[in-house]
Amino acid sequence: MIDAALVRRRVVLAVVVGVMPPVVMFGWAALVAMVVFDPSLCGEYTGCLGLFVWDWDVGRWGAVVLAWPLLYLVRVRPAWRVAIVGGVFLAAIWRFAATEVVAVDGAVMLAVCGGLIAYPVAAWVTTPGVHRLVRVLVVGLFVGLFVYGALAGG
Repeated sequence: MIDAALVRRRVVLAVVVGVMPPVVMFGWAALVAMVVFDPSLCGEYTGCLGLFVWDWDVGRWGAVVLAWPLLYLVRVRPAWRVAIVGGVFLAAIWRFAATEVVAVDGAVMLAVCGGLIAYPVAAWVTTPGVHRLVRVLVVGLFVGLFVYGALAGG
């Protein structure tokens, strides 16, 4: 039997971890734009937050690496299991977001906020007592997203 309070606690804390990387990345890009760059160098469409695009390649994988310490810090146990499964789910979301099926603005939101989906779902799926069939179906969904993204050229 699943302890509903435990599931709620793990999922809510995983949401907190999922929201941290985009906030830190946008904050870092804004800080660099204000401190380092001359405003005349900023783009017309994205402004100085276009630096976020430069930070994306490194920052997104940094978010995956930092997931375990963040989950551990907010007391999600076992943090390593949620971090690994969440990282795999996040990679599938990013792969799907890179396809042409998703509109550009939706793809950006999906890619940036993918941790808000991946880590809470990973926390729920890795909770002790979750039925094996549910785990297989959820993992199958994310594997399907990844395969579709790979086949669609994302």
